[in-house]
Amino acid sequence: MKKPFALFLFGALLVLAACGATGPSSPPAEVLFVGNSLTYVGNVPALYSAIATANAHTSASDMIVRGGATLHQRVDDGSVARALAKGTYTHLVIQERGGDLTCLFGAESKSPGG
Repeated sequence: MKKPFALFLFGALLVLAACGATGPSSPPAEVLFVGNSLTYVGNVPALYSAIATANAHTSASDMIVRGGATLHQRVDDGSVARALAKGTYTHLVIQERGGDLTCLFGAESKSPGG
């Protein structure tokens, strides 16, 4: 009776040891977030980092943001090109000013007579 229990315990220890084994680690994802206040007020890079960490992934991120800015403005000021020229980012996340892509921003979005 003791021998089957010892074999069971040995097998259980082997399974637990295998569960704890990790494979080769992948390089950390380096992400550049480009946008406006929706990105920095929501702290999107921190959310991304927390999700990556919770899933056993390493990451690093930077932001290029300004309240109310458009992607066109970020490109025009050269900040995105300078950041990308460093060649360290593996991912680029862009966020356009709310409503611009659906033509719902500025004077053009006002209804006639309103």
